[in-house]
Amino acid sequence: DMGTYDAIGTLLIRGKTSGQLQLWKTYAPAAIVEPEPVSKPVARPSGKVFPGSLTEKVTEDSGPVPEMKPPENFPPSISTLQRRESSRQTKVPSRLEDGDPQAQIDRLMEKCSEILRELQNKDSYKFFLEPVDPVALNLPTYFDIIDEPMDLGTIQKKMNAKEVHSPEEFSGLVRLVFENAIKFNTIPDSVVHLSARNLLGYFNQKYKAIQNALDAAKKNKKMTKAERLEMKRKEKEAAKKKLKEEKDLKRKSTGESGNEPKRARVEDIVASNRSVLDKITAAAQDPNATSQVSRTEFNLLLEMVQN
Repeated sequence: DMGTYDAIGTLLIRGKTSGQLQLWKTYAPAAIVEPEPVSKPVARPSGKVFPGSLTEKVTEDSGPVPEMKPPENFPPSISTLQRRESSRQTKVPSRLEDGDPQAQIDRLMEKCSEILRELQNKDSYKFFLEPVDPVALNLPTYFDIIDEPMDLGTIQKKMNAKEVHSPEEFSGLVRLVFENAIKFNTIPDSVVHLSARNLLGYFNQKYKAIQNALDAAKKNKKMTKAERLEMKRKEKEAAKKKLKEEKDLKRKSTGESGNEPKRARVEDIVASNRSVLDKITAAAQDPNATSQVSRTEFNLLLEMVQN
């Protein structure tokens, strides 16, 4: 038995011939049972009593206490039934960013920025925070020795301007700062030399994790369609080049082996007719020679020339 109730509904129209009807059941409020009075400690009078307020005292002449009405039940409106969309920007989980190469580079560049700040804080002598001023420091040969000056402050400006596009480029710039200092300050015990060597070692240690991440990303990188086509094209070109070299080598070896019998035949003829060739040679060297050549010798010479 569900008792007596009132039905209140809302029709959500979804098209010309369809919709959704939502019904709510409302029951009449149950009778309010007044609790038995409980003795309470007497409170001190507050001094002022405002008529109609909660502090007004109920007397016998004030009449019966009005009955409290239960809260009215209002059916939910269509706007409250609709799903509320969050205006907060949704952050993509890191596991979904792993497939995006640019997202990986952005995360690694953030780590590079952290390493750069650590290097700036560790440069206690402030040797590498600003570009070297050869005039102020009285270093006339600085630009003769250092071809590409670099400092941590310049790297910071490049990072802020998004001019450093990869961790490899960042590491090259940082190493250039300390390698320049070591190259110019050749005395191992000098303060600049020692500071540059210590900071370079610290950087290599901190950058190792980034390098490992880069190596893993390159190993697991999925080639794009263009990269696969380019790789196949290079493989075909390499195969054609190898086949051509093999054919040329085979043709060369075949030609040399085919000329061997001819060369041996000529040598045999020359050896067996040495006397005839000597006469021909002597006649060619002596313009006044009257030696005559027989018909047989002439035919033999003709055969040698033709072969």
